Amino acid sequence: MASKPEVQKALMVLSAAYPRFELPIATVEIYCRLLLDLDFDTLKAATLHCATVYKFFPTVAEIREAATELKTMAEGIPSDAEAWGQVLEQIRSKGSYGVPEFSHPLIANVVRQLGWLNLCLSENQPADRARFMDAYSQAFKDSKRRNQMLPEVLQIVDGQLNADERIKKLAASMEA
Repeated sequence: MASKPEVQKALMVLSAAYPRFELPIATVEIYCRLLLDLDFDTLKAATLHCATVYKFFPTVAEIREAATELKTMAEGIPSDAEAWGQVLEQIRSKGSYGVPEFSHPLIANVVRQLGWLNLCLSENQPADRARFMDAYSQAFKDSKRRNQMLPEVLQIVDGQLNADERIKKLAASMEA
């Protein structure tokens, strides 16, 4: 997690990259509040990426999206075509009675949803490919969306807090 001075440092770099943008104290405070959960190295890389891509000072959402994109690239999450290639390779090498091994848990989750045995025994590979690609694409989008969420929002989404605690936590976060 980044510290407040580290977030401020990243914002100073962005401010220097966008010299016409005025950065009021209130804006610095809200950016700090909404970016503190990011790892500092990821935050630095995301702000540098934003400075080279965006014509205008990036929003918190754009910085968080850039951070998520960079983490996704670093994790080496396969494309949907690469993932399907791994599924086909595992079908050929392991068969329906074997235990498939994939380079990323996202592939394994989608295969589990579709059913390993169903994929192995299917006689309609084009349809299986289409279903897999759709499911993998959706799982990838869901994973990215979750990675962009603030931890307290993710807690609420995951239902880890009861209703009263959710309301109090959300109200407290809005006051901070």
